[in-house]
Amino acid sequence: MIDDKEIDDYDDVMLIIFNFSPHFTNYQEYGHYSTAQELQRCRDNTPDCPVCYDNHVKPVTLDCQHIFCEVCISEWLDKEKTCPVCRSEVRSTSPILSSMREASAASYPLLV
Repeated sequence: MIDDKEIDDYDDVMLIIFNFSPHFTNYQEYGHYSTAQELQRCRDNTPDCPVCYDNHVKPVTLDCQHIFCEVCISEWLDKEKTCPVCRSEVRSTSPILSSMREASAASYPLLV
């Protein structure tokens, strides 16, 4: 377990968050919350989340324009970095979060 004395600064805290709470950042790092227009367009074609086959909960739109529940896409992106529908590569939309994740992977490879 982590001792309070080991957490010296903001960077240490952020590394802990990224290594131990992957769901905390996925929706911010990949895609964006869906707009009403995106949801309407999606409902016209496929009204349900392609992962859970239920109504979208906190819908997130990826760059490829596919829409998923926030939790569904977070869990998927923990394992794969592709869209579950079209398999296009999903890249980080946040250079800060992406660089922090890369730095934590380089510094603590066994934790990532």
